[in-house]
Amino acid sequence: MSVYDKVKTQISNRGSGNGDLFVKLAEDGAKIVGTFRGEPFIREVFWNGERYEQKTDDTPSTQKTTLRISQNMPILEEGKWIAKIIEQSQRFFQGVMTVDEKYGVENWCFEVVRKGAAGDTNTTYSILPENELNASQKKEIAALDLFDLERVLSGGDAVTITNEADDETMDHVMTILKGQTKEVVSDFLKKFGIAKVRDLKTHQMEDVTKYLESLSSNDDPFA
Repeated sequence: MSVYDKVKTQISNRGSGNGDLFVKLAEDGAKIVGTFRGEPFIREVFWNGERYEQKTDDTPSTQKTTLRISQNMPILEEGKWIAKIIEQSQRFFQGVMTVDEKYGVENWCFEVVRKGAAGDTNTTYSILPENELNASQKKEIAALDLFDLERVLSGGDAVTITNEADDETMDHVMTILKGQTKEVVSDFLKKFGIAKVRDLKTHQMEDVTKYLESLSSNDDPFA
């Protein structure tokens, strides 16, 4: 199942203080290079003359509304991946869905270019593949904490969603390591760059599983 299924459904069903967190493409020709991560957050909004405001039960039924869709978008700045949020129209995200279907947003980074001056209601964006992400880049991106989009878009603090592995997974890893020698445990911590098992992140768990499985066969998959 694609993370964009919810976006497709809501599009087909239709007949603030955290400004530094957002990707800004304010002028014609402005561009960024980044990738898309996590579940998109969709809200129905209307323009109040100054900004987009979320539709509520008190919003008049005659009020014209539109969908605004946001997603975590790590961007590349001076060789380093930075956590950002992009919020755009359903038309923009239809373009994202197109490249996701062809390339897979988990595997590529993309160049996004604005085509239209500030205030131009006919502004469009091109979304083109920049390069396929290598294993090192994927791990760097996966290590970023994602923003809690619903909270941020509702005017709350810039809270991130934890990237720590869940307790059940941690307990499983610790149970296996308890049966190993101190030397094996020390090598494990060193290999994954952590001081204690509880420091493991979700993006490391695939490699952790392979490594733990190798202990019984004495075959290190990362040697």
